[in-house]
This record gives sequence, structure tokens and C-alpha cells, in this order.
Amino acid sequence: MNKYLILSIFLGLFCTGLSVELPISIEIPIPIFSILYCIVAYAVYKMNIKHVNKNIEAGLLCVGIIVSYWLGAYLGANQLIFMSNGLVVYQLFRLACERTKRQSRLAMLVCLAQVWVGLLIIANFLPFILIFSISIFLLPKALTETENLYFPVRNLFSVFKFPKVHLLPISLVAVLVFVALPRIKLSRSLNPLQNAVAGQGELQKKADTSNSVDGGGERMVFQIEGKQIGYLRTVTLDKFDGLSAWEESTWIQLPDTKRSIWGPIPKDSLERSVKIISTSLLRNSLPVDGRVEKMDINTGNRFYLADGGGALTPLNFHDNPSYRFWTYNEPIPSPMNKKFRKRYLNIGGFEVSNQLKQFLDTQMPKNLTDQETADFLTNYFIDNFTYELGAPKLDRISAIDDFMFNEKTGHCERYASTLALLLRLKGIPSRVVLGYVPREYNNIAGFYNVRTKNAHAWTEAYIQGKGWVQFDATPYEELMPYEEKSLGFTLIESFRYFWFNRIVEFDSEDRSDLIQFSKGIVTPVVNAFINTLPQIVLVCVIVYLVYMIKKNFKKVKLKKKTPKEQKAESMLKARSFYGKLLRSLAKQGYEKPIAWTPNEFAQFLSQQGYPLITEIKSITKTYCDIYYGSKILSEENESVLQAQLAIIAAKK
Repeated sequence: MNKYLILSIFLGLFCTGLSVELPISIEIPIPIFSILYCIVAYAVYKMNIKHVNKNIEAGLLCVGIIVSYWLGAYLGANQLIFMSNGLVVYQLFRLACERTKRQSRLAMLVCLAQVWVGLLIIANFLPFILIFSISIFLLPKALTETENLYFPVRNLFSVFKFPKVHLLPISLVAVLVFVALPRIKLSRSLNPLQNAVAGQGELQKKADTSNSVDGGGERMVFQIEGKQIGYLRTVTLDKFDGLSAWEESTWIQLPDTKRSIWGPIPKDSLERSVKIISTSLLRNSLPVDGRVEKMDINTGNRFYLADGGGALTPLNFHDNPSYRFWTYNEPIPSPMNKKFRKRYLNIGGFEVSNQLKQFLDTQMPKNLTDQETADFLTNYFIDNFTYELGAPKLDRISAIDDFMFNEKTGHCERYASTLALLLRLKGIPSRVVLGYVPREYNNIAGFYNVRTKNAHAWTEAYIQGKGWVQFDATPYEELMPYEEKSLGFTLIESFRYFWFNRIVEFDSEDRSDLIQFSKGIVTPVVNAFINTLPQIVLVCVIVYLVYMIKKNFKKVKLKKKTPKEQKAESMLKARSFYGKLLRSLAKQGYEKPIAWTPNEFAQFLSQQGYPLITEIKSITKTYCDIYYGSKILSEENESVLQAQLAIIAAKK
């Protein structure tokens, strides 16, 4: 029984099931289809059907391919890849019915294609290595076993032995294929980090001074790589309701028509590389810092720089995008017209209490510039207030007064929103910004893990001659230190980051970067080679002359093969000769049954009156004496076998 072929078919069906992914609204894990395929396959295998009409089989196969192609379009998958599900029909027939030599070989080809599809889809490293290892072990044995059904082989794996030196060209070809064929994304949710840890829900586009806020949790939001990374903004709030809450207006979400992000890479800019892990937490916001001058994203979603300074997409993401952007840390000095200034000074009918008015009039120094006023208020909160998550809620009607003159404690949203209001009361345009502050740095791979607990709120004020300047009034002290993970955790995170960003999502842009990097290394080497070419040629000539002298004027003792090596070589040649005999007879209509021995097959041909029975018996005897006995194939016997095979092959 060809068990390895059957196991390989089951492996291919399991990998094919990974390509089936239902719409997002239907919550069924992907492996369920792999399991269903295997259950159906096992049930069909136990049927043990002897024969099926070829026309029925061909018709069902065509229907399966057409249906899978249509389903691929319906589910939004790669249709050519999804067609591997149609080939499931063919594999089921191979499990249910007896297989000919041609059908077994074709089943192996289909299995290889299905395993390839599975390896393309699997993004998590451990399942990938598991499937890949099983494939490396199983498929060669299945291929050998398929051939062994029609020609006996003692050592199943000997067919695939090759010198270790061949590993180098095989590895080079694999690398070239990897670089030449960038990855295609076949699934909507490739990154397992997305659901690794439960945490907060969607990003809240609102800040309320009166609310109480707890800690953010450990859920991974995104990973970012770059130098001098600052506060990463996602939402800008410019609309104050007159009591305690800030929201984003429609205006602040509109594209900033004065800025373009499609030009060349700005000189001396800072590059950032971002991989979004949890799209539900960001919705349509792309975290950025500083003054963004150029962006490049790897999905088909359109994106733009908004009037509020952040980067947005018109629609929410349904996959895990990666993008790069180039930025400057300094604000951009741009004039503000009266319309915008009025919008950023609007306090929504807020009634200033006598206590707050007295604070602004008496406790603040006179004749301060806008920059000095913002600095004074920021330092006032830092020096006189305390940071506390889960602080009690404030009075919704007079939340600002309750916070400033009674509680004097709270979370970052309270400080950011209160500072923004005070700045507007002093005639300084301001707004509240929500985003993240990266604190968990991976020293090995050089990137930051940004989690929900890193969420933060701060204030921006428009300073004449400088533009929008960032102010953070939250008195953190040591509550936001840089985190250092254990070495083991850091190594694991580094490897996963490299796997997803450099292997799984290797695209045409990464290929271009790799080529440019290679040019920078190869070009100096080539130039050095050209400059020293005469010396290299001279050395090669000398080495060749020394080799020829040694070869012609010194006796080289040839190592004599051991009896074991001679026996192995004779068995290999005898098997090759007998295999050629069986192939020649098969073409003439005489195919050897699997269960027959070589002598039984020769006796059958003799009874059938085969005209060249003398040559067949001679080849069979020589094969049995060598393969099953202790005889060594001599050069004379080898010549006789070749002549006899030529006579049999020439018979029509």
C-alpha cells in the first residue's frame, strides 16, 4: 500500500483548506476548512471504489475548478490560487479508486501545488516550519514510493541522494526566486499578532475632561522603526462643546491642499517604517509624527494628509497595512488666516467662572508672548498637579473648575483638554491631539512595540512664526519610562518582526531597496576586481601550470574501491538496466504487475511466446545475480547488457 502518497494527498488537502476564508462578518477560523477537507477525504478513502467512469471524473473536475474560480472572486481571494480547491475533486478520486502509474504521478504534482499554496498563505513562523518540515520528510518518500510500485527499490530514499556541494546552487536559486517573485497577499489577516492579547476597543475620537480613564492594556497596536521618533498622532480634536468634551470637526478631516506627499524623498528627512497590527484600534488613522513630507503605503487604500496634521484613509482598513513616511521634527512656519484662527479660538459658549478668570488675570505674569504663555501653563500643571489613572469623575457642568481648583489629579486627556481651553481663553489657537508615545524599544531589531497602554493625549498651540507647536502638560515624572523586556522576549519579538516585515511581506519596493543595497556592495568589488585583473590572471596561470606539472610528472595513486562500494555501484547499474527493460516492454504492451518477481515476469513472457525471450532471461538473470546475490557487474557484462537492451528497444 502506497501510504506515503496517501499521506501526501491528505497534507495537500489540509494546505488547500487554508486558502478558504469567509467574509469578515462570519467568524469561522480558517483551519476548519482544512479539517473538513481531511474528514471528507478519509470518508472517501474508506469507500474503496474500484472504478469510476473517466467522463464522470473529468466532468466533476471541471465543475470543481469553475466553482472554485467563481468562489475566489466572490470571497475576494486570488482566483488562480483559489482554484487549487477545485483540484480537491481530483485528489478525492485518487483516494477512492485504484491508481495507475500516470494518475499517481499527477496526484503528486497536484499535491506539490497545494502544499505550495499553503506555504504561501501561512504567515506565522511556527506553523510554516511545521508544514514545511512535514513536506520535506513526506514528499520525497511519496515520490520514491510512487516509482517503487512499478520498479522494486530496496532503499526508498536513495533516489534522492546528491552531493552536498549541490546545496550551494540550490540555495542560490531559492534566493533568486525569492527576490524575483515578491510576495502576494492571499489572506486578509496574515499577522497573528493582531489577536495576540485582548485590550481596548476602537480608537475613541473624543476627549472629555470629566471622564475617568483606566490603563490601556497590553494589546499590540503597531510597530515602528526609525530614529528620533516623537509623539505619534492619530486624531486631532478642534471642536469644544462648551462644557468639558473635545471632538474632531468635519473640517479637520479634510485633505490639506497646501501639502503634497507624492514628491521625491526630502533631503535630511527622518524615515519611519510602520506595520499596523490591530486595524480596529486605528480605524482609518495612520500614526505619524512631526511634519510629514512623503508617504508610501503597500495597499490599494488611498491616503492623504489631513488639515489636522495627521494621515487618514477614506475607508477603514480590513487588512494589516505597512507604510513608510519621511518627516521633520520641526514644526512648519505657515500663516493662519482669520477663518482658521476663529475656528481654533472657538470655546463653544463656555462660561468662564470668577475663580478661573481670577487665575488667568492675577496668577499669570503679564506681557507674555504666546510661546511663554503656553510654557507657563504647561509647567504650572506639571509642578502643581499629579497624574492618576482611574481618577474620580468630575462635575460635568463645571469640570474645568473642578479639575483645576479641587481635584488637581487625573489622566492625560484632562491635562491636554484643559490646557487647550486655557490657551484659547488667552487668545492662542489650540487643539487636542490623541495618539501614542512609543516606550517599548527592541534593542536587537531596532523597532518599537506600541501597545494600547502607550496611548496619550497632548496639546498643540499655534505660535506665530513657528506654526503648530507641541505642549505636554501631563505630569508623568516616572510613570512613562522606557521599557526593557527580557532577552528571550526581545529575541522572539525581533524574529517575528523580521519574519513578517522582511519575509512574509517582501514586496517589489523591498526588492528595489535590496538591489540598491547590493549595488553599493557589488560595485566596489567589481571595480577592485577589474583593477587587479592582470595579477589575478597571472596567479591563475601559475596555479594551472603547477597542477599540470604535478599531474604529468608525479604518480598519483588511485584509491581502490572497497567491495561494499563496488557492490553498491553494481546494484545501481543493474537496477538501471532492468528499469530500461521494463520501460521498453511497457511500450510494447507488456507491463509487469506489481506483485510479480522478475523471474515470474520472464516466465510469463516465455509463455506468451515473446520472440526475444533469450535476451530477457539473460538480463533478468544478471539483474537477480547482482541485486539479490553477491555478483559484481563487470565491464564485459555491462557491454552485453547494453547490446541486449538495444535489441529489445528496437523491436516494434
